[in-house]
This record gives sequence, C-alpha cells and structure tokens, in this order.
Amino acid sequence: LQDHFLVDYSYARFIKGRSNYPTSSGLDDVTCADCTATPPSDPDCFWCSDLGTCPYRVAKVSAATADLAVLNTSYLLHAANHAGEFRDRDLVIVDECDTLEQALMGFVEVTIGRRMMEDLQLGQPKFVTKPESWHEWLTETVIPRVLKEWECTPTRTDDLRTIRKRNTLSQLHGKLSNVAKGVLDGNWIFDDYQDGKATFRPIKVDGFGQERLWTHGKKWLLMSATIISADHMAESLGWEGDFGVVHVPAVFPVENRPINVVKVASMTAKGRETEWP
Repeated sequence: LQDHFLVDYSYARFIKGRSNYPTSSGLDDVTCADCTATPPSDPDCFWCSDLGTCPYRVAKVSAATADLAVLNTSYLLHAANHAGEFRDRDLVIVDECDTLEQALMGFVEVTIGRRMMEDLQLGQPKFVTKPESWHEWLTETVIPRVLKEWECTPTRTDDLRTIRKRNTLSQLHGKLSNVAKGVLDGNWIFDDYQDGKATFRPIKVDGFGQERLWTHGKKWLLMSATIISADHMAESLGWEGDFGVVHVPAVFPVENRPINVVKVASMTAKGRETEWP
C-alpha cells in the first residue's frame, strides 16, 4: 500500500522498519536492524563504513523532512516515542483506523519468550494472579537479570546472534521498566505463563493514548470503512479534545458490490448429520 501511495503522490517519501533495509556491506541476512553504532559515543557500525550512507538513515531523513511522509502506525509509535522523529506533525492521517487500538496495545504490551525465560532462569511470580507479586517479580528478579545479561553481552562484535541478542535485551529492558511503573494500577493482566512465556498487556489503552499517540500530531484525520462508533473509538483511545465525524457514501455501484451467501458448513448442534437443502 505504501508503494502504491507513492505512485499517486510523487513528492511523498516513505519509511519502513530497519529490517526492511540492507546494509551498505550487502552481506546476506544482515539488515539495518543489526546496526552496531550507538552515536555519539560509538558512531561506527560494522556493516556501514559511513553512517551518512546507511540506507535506513538516508530513508529516515528523507521521510522526516518531506512534506508528506508515509509510514505504518507501528513505526510511527516507535519512532515518535523512542527515536524522536515524526513528532509534532501538523496533520496525521491514519487509514484503517479501526486497527489503531490494536496497534497501541501491541506497542505497550511486552512478552518474554520461553527461551529467554529459561536462559535467565526467571521462574514465575510467587502469585500469578496478584499485581503486587508481578511488581515484585519484575523489579527484583526479571529487570535486574535482563540488565545484567545486557551488560555482559559484547558490544564490539560482528556476530549476528550476539548483536541481535543485545538489541533484544535493550528493548525488553525498556518495556519492562515501563510495565513495572504501572502494573499496580489494576489495568494489567499477566498471561501466557502456562506456556512457559510471560506477557504483560493492559486491559485498556485509553490511559496511554494522550502521551504515546495524540501528542505527536496537532491535527488528526482518522479514516475507516468499519468505524462502528466514533464516540467509543475516541474514548477507548484516550482522546481528550473535540472531534467531528464525516460520513462519505460508498462510490462503487451497488451492482458491483453484491453480497454472495456461500453455504459452507452447518452451525447446528447436529451439523455433521445435517445436509444443506
């Protein structure tokens, strides 16, 4: 969809996640997500001899300075809240905005995979149903061990596995620290522990909307063909200002958009024995 958009708006510039860009070295399996540079203290990267020519950085600067930047919601949330780009835009247009709540949920929630749980011997909270126990587990066991593992992981290496491990640990530490700050407010659930993993996700994301989303644009235009209730959407996303709703009728002729009923299976209790008439 991003590529199609650029065909209609030649002055637009798009930006995707780091992993979509090959490095200057051109080595197989290496992407800009494996960057080893940490400016300003360590501006050198194993994969790009000059950060000024890094394909991802070039694309990001081009999009950030363009009159019209094209990016997905996940990238906007990460870039605006972490790297600092794409903040304070005059107008943000969100297509398929019915998925916005899900995107914000995915940005806030955090999962510790089974392998990391085992490698760091994280165990489980003493009481898996009590937020106080989750907080204690996070602050006294999980976060310290993740931080220690990150500190013990080599920084100057060209081993992809080590680089990706360090990047994962760094991101995980930041997200876990944010969870620990709010896990006692009654808006979080602890899940997936039955499968050897650990997932923390908020019950509702309205409390994150203002800081993590709306503050990054002066005006917002949300579009979708499946908005059931604009009032409910605004409330669930923590929108605090005024808003208006514009209804636009479908432009496709009715005869070109028929609803075809296809009888695939019976949903009755005796579905296996029932045949369609």
